[in-house]
Amino acid sequence: MRLSSWLDTASESRPSRRRFGPQVRAAARRADSLIGLDMGAWVMAAAGLLHGRRATVHWYELDAFAEAFLEVDVVADSYVVDRDRQSAGSATSAMSLALDLIRDRAGDALAHDVSTLFVYDTADARRAESGALSPRLGRAVRYMLKYIEEPVTLREVSQHAGVSLRSLDRMFHRELGVSAGQYYRRLRLIQSRSLALETSMPTHEIATRTGFSSAATLARAFKIQFGSTISEIRRRTRPDSCSI
Repeated sequence: MRLSSWLDTASESRPSRRRFGPQVRAAARRADSLIGLDMGAWVMAAAGLLHGRRATVHWYELDAFAEAFLEVDVVADSYVVDRDRQSAGSATSAMSLALDLIRDRAGDALAHDVSTLFVYDTADARRAESGALSPRLGRAVRYMLKYIEEPVTLREVSQHAGVSLRSLDRMFHRELGVSAGQYYRRLRLIQSRSLALETSMPTHEIATRTGFSSAATLARAFKIQFGSTISEIRRRTRPDSCSI
């Protein structure tokens, strides 16, 4: 597991070397990567951690940043990855960077799941996300999301997307690294996990809400997907709760 130090200093537009330098340098020695969000790259540069590196900050302070740190290659990109130093200049840019890191470490499927979880759907965000789904695959995924409780067949999904069943599977493998069936099942399991964490529904009702034939079927799939049972994740997040 990589350790990243995430720095967000929105409370001060231009952080000082004296105040933050020692802490940031200490964090850099311990971390595999150092990431500056919003004005975080200013903190990193002030601590001497961006010498000869590319970086960006919030667009409003970009020129001042370039003037203050001549040794930094300041760019106006949405976000910048320069080996173990990364930076992003806005909330949308930070999400783009996070998704890119997830995609690099865990694959396109998980990155898309995270983007969906956080309703990452603005026009700017879609343009910024380098791994955006193709239009037909996007239609297929949205159709799957629409039919979580009463799953449709993959043939129906492919017809809605306007492709053959074989082409649908190829699209999923090419863009998300899993089969269409595996992805659909994962969506339903993610929904079941949300219901387990956010409600007190018994397992058999969660199974019904996510298209599983029985509580036992859901329980087996859930354990395989998440490595824990519904009761176990509830105990970890809500110690005083119980599950039937």
